[in-house]
Amino acid sequence: MRRDRFPGRPIRRPIRGLAARRPVPPKLREANQLYSTGDYEKAAGLYVQMAQRAEQNRLPQAANLYMRAGISYLKYGDLAQTQALLQKSFQYCIDRKRWPQLQRILKVASAELDAAGQTDLKSDLYTWAHTQLLDANQTFPDIRDKANEPSTQAVALPAHCPNCGGPVQPNEVEWYDSENPICAFCGSILKND
Repeated sequence: MRRDRFPGRPIRRPIRGLAARRPVPPKLREANQLYSTGDYEKAAGLYVQMAQRAEQNRLPQAANLYMRAGISYLKYGDLAQTQALLQKSFQYCIDRKRWPQLQRILKVASAELDAAGQTDLKSDLYTWAHTQLLDANQTFPDIRDKANEPSTQAVALPAHCPNCGGPVQPNEVEWYDSENPICAFCGSILKND
């Protein structure tokens, strides 16, 4: 007869396709470290390299990496690179019909551009994205829509991914279900350990 270690506590089985810890490329750890210490130019270069590789491998993280590279250039002060990389991030989602991811990326980009006082750039990017969506016969996502987002009240998010060290923004996190938030960079489950 087998005894439960913690009577009354349900057994938690891993979710198929999700891993608590995934292998993290050293470049991703380095880029996240550079970003957190304020070396935005070097971080942006690494994010771009990883985004290009992720795009070649058709990984959904490519859009998040392009977005983070664009935000890094925004913080560095290179608005031309910011615009180009954010457009690349939006286009990646549009081409692959990843509408929830596009909505999250638009929210993050909007908040970062507002915080930097770049309302003209934000307007240009939104006009560009709107045109691309019309060409794809899609409507522009409402970035204020909370109806399709799982409740985040039950799960406390860490400030940084414990696996790759990436910054965790609540509006950037993808949710597998209401209890399992996923890192936008490495795809690991985010838990406060």
